Amino acid sequence: IFEKGNILITRNIKFRDWLRSHPDDKLEYEKLKIKLSKIHFEGMGFANAKSDFINKILKKIEKET
Repeated sequence: IFEKGNILITRNIKFRDWLRSHPDDKLEYEKLKIKLSKIHFEGMGFANAKSDFINKILKKIEKET
């Protein structure tokens, strides 16, 4: 949940839309989340462990826009 106008809203929507239109990246993200869910049992560790993948996708998005 974000406050209105937070810049992370746009970032998250772009990430979501990318995964919707790029099935290979979506599958890779799905597999990563399953793997990480077996290692990280608390929210922040899980969230932080996904950062590299998310940043990789955000860089792809930047290159296309």
